[in-house]
Amino acid sequence: MREHLEQIAKKDDRLKQVVAELRRMSENSTAELGPDYRWKREDCHER
Repeated sequence: MREHLEQIAKKDDRLKQVVAELRRMSENSTAELGPDYRWKREDCHER
């Protein structure tokens, strides 16, 4: 039971880190896509 709770806590901590990083990236982003911009599947998979 203890291991299970530790895993849940680690996942929660990781989620908080990811959300904080996304917020930071969003605040520092210079992208100006506009309200009508739509992502295309091809753009996401371009390599």
